[in-house]
Amino acid sequence: MGRPVQHLLLLGIVMLFTLSSNMLYVMGINYSASNASYLLKIHPSSYVFFFLILISPSITSSPRRPELKRCGLLLIMVSTVSLVLYQFFSVEAGGGESSLLIVTYAATGALAVALSYADTITLRQMKRFVSLFLLCNSLIGIAETSGFPRILPYVVGETIIGFDNRPTALLGHPLNNALITGAWCLVILLSNFRTPLNFWRLTVLGVHLIALLAFGGRAAVVVAALSYPCFVAYQATTTFLKGDSRDIIRLAKLCIIAGAGVPVLIYSGAADTVIERFLDSRGSDETRSAALVMLDLLSPGQWLFGVPVSARTSIQALLGSTRGIEISWIALVYSFGLPITAIVLVATYLTLRATTEEHDMGRAALLFYFFLTTLLSLSIGSKSLLVAQFLVILACFAKPLEAPPLIHAGPKSRRRNFGDARSIGI
Repeated sequence: MGRPVQHLLLLGIVMLFTLSSNMLYVMGINYSASNASYLLKIHPSSYVFFFLILISPSITSSPRRPELKRCGLLLIMVSTVSLVLYQFFSVEAGGGESSLLIVTYAATGALAVALSYADTITLRQMKRFVSLFLLCNSLIGIAETSGFPRILPYVVGETIIGFDNRPTALLGHPLNNALITGAWCLVILLSNFRTPLNFWRLTVLGVHLIALLAFGGRAAVVVAALSYPCFVAYQATTTFLKGDSRDIIRLAKLCIIAGAGVPVLIYSGAADTVIERFLDSRGSDETRSAALVMLDLLSPGQWLFGVPVSARTSIQALLGSTRGIEISWIALVYSFGLPITAIVLVATYLTLRATTEEHDMGRAALLFYFFLTTLLSLSIGSKSLLVAQFLVILACFAKPLEAPPLIHAGPKSRRRNFGDARSIGI
């Protein structure tokens, strides 16, 4: 893959993180408007990723990550077939927006295919951008929590939200900010598990942890707080059985740090936002409970093809859930039916899993975190960039990989892929 194409991949990743729905709203692009042109409903980065897969077959004899390419193509195929089935069978029964399948899932598959061809330089630059962008995002989130005005308005669809004071930072929705920030905290900790955290890494990690609390994502905070100790406990157990006690010492240190740090975060006020969300969810818990009740109201045909918009609106009004369906997989079932929901989510899992095939427990911790947090909120049940963004974060976590030779390339073009954890830019 030539440098111009590699630069185009980097451009798409930059657009993926910087052009949130809130930013597009400020730019006057009707990305989330229900009456907008269909072309405007597709995220700009999606066009870049689809263009990249059109030219990727002629660039090199084989990708550096064959499994990632195969799973990415599977996700594209599954999303496309699901879109056709939805349009053919569910045009009257289903109420889901078809651009969801393109932006949330098909574009993620296209990104996976493009990343399977990326070289070491591109991946290192990607990691540096992601680490710098997320650090700025966390700093902005902390500043907005401290009383500074929001950089971007809090927009959901076409409505500006005024009753929620959580920060939007650069990624837009507070829950999106919390989910991505929590995932990056885990990447920092897992990537440097056997490396002492120096002052700079501890400082950056502290900034992200404070921002995670400031964004007020309860699921992200709880699942992140569980994922890493479980990972460390597993490592400590396995190494202890082998006669090595070093990981047990690390687990003890983690308990000491957590025991000292949690009271500081609580009494300093850094955790006020997330504590407030635990005490008063402002109807969010009731909406999630109503979503579970909605499953009992589905007929066999609706399980297969989804629920009409008018029927869905009536059900939500009956259950007092006018804010929508805030559990992603239930929202997908209501929009597209169970068969489409199942095959799309399985293909998504396989694609994300293929990104970091060498990191068994680290990968398991990250995937556990992502799916548990997303399945407990609307997130990937709507038109969202979260899956693609998490794919990039997983790529930042991957180990070095020997690249196959390129066509028309000399020995200098044989590069190692997915630079080591030290190139993560933190």
